Amino acid sequence: MEKIVVLKGGTSPEREISLVSGSEVATALKTMGYIVSEIDPANYPVLSNFITAIQNEHPLLVFNGLHGGSGENGELQATLSMAGIKYTGSNFKASCISMDKYISKLIAIAEGIPVPRYILLREDLLVDYQDPEDYSGFSNQLGLPIIVKPNDAGSSVGISRVDIWKI
Repeated sequence: MEKIVVLKGGTSPEREISLVSGSEVATALKTMGYIVSEIDPANYPVLSNFITAIQNEHPLLVFNGLHGGSGENGELQATLSMAGIKYTGSNFKASCISMDKYISKLIAIAEGIPVPRYILLREDLLVDYQDPEDYSGFSNQLGLPIIVKPNDAGSSVGISRVDIWKI
């Protein structure tokens, strides 16, 4: 019987949903006849211990059930690749690119795929936007409502809707 390690939980803001979806994946794999081991990276603050825990299971592959953070941004994928561990999902380069909304948008534009109008704000530039006229410029350029979201968070974590500027 072949073994699959399911990664779930982790330390991102999406931890709770990852615990649920990882458990559901593990249940489905068990019903398909696989031996399943569930591992939460949050239980291994030292990366080498985490990799050793996976290797000690001798899995056919790792099912990545992590949401957000290092589970989706290419860090985990690069680590598993370097350790020679097979895993589900995209490789580390694709994961890194797809987790960055701005880079993904630029690639879509280059391929002729329509995207919504946008303004990229970087954290170190926020001090430049203390003038209400600057904020009005955003709504003048994009229209209201404006959807504001972090560039590198998964799912809908950190998304907000701006209907009117209040300064």
